[in-house]
Amino acid sequence: MPTMKLDLIRPGLRLLVCASLVAPALAGCCRQPPVAAAASSVEPIVELALPAWTDEGPGLEHQVLFEGEGMKVAAIALRGGTALPEHSADARLSIQVLRGSGVLRVGERALAVEPGSVVVLEPSLPHAVDPAGEELMVLVVHYFGAP
Repeated sequence: MPTMKLDLIRPGLRLLVCASLVAPALAGCCRQPPVAAAASSVEPIVELALPAWTDEGPGLEHQVLFEGEGMKVAAIALRGGTALPEHSADARLSIQVLRGSGVLRVGERALAVEPGSVVVLEPSLPHAVDPAGEELMVLVVHYFGAP
């Protein structure tokens, strides 16, 4: 399976979420089936702008990019070797590395991750991220079936 490689995050880089493509793909991931919305009430495409994060700033920064029925998308920046401590989520989630590298710890497993890595975790599974070195690490997290 091909992986996407991004060497750096550029100011103004955008993600596109296309409802007609995402809903069928997520049907198996979500506890509830996708709900068809009236064409006049819901935009079929939602454009998400990634923060223009740099190496300067707090060690851990989190920003919700999108929150809707059954789905949430967030971006996380880890700076200066700051780890994301062990935690869990109530929803199935995917973690995609956009910049930097490190180790994603899931229980007793340690997975090496780098730009383009995507890991899917079941609900309530404890996990943590340890960046390699001091460079900026940027993650995008999708929460499927989020309340």
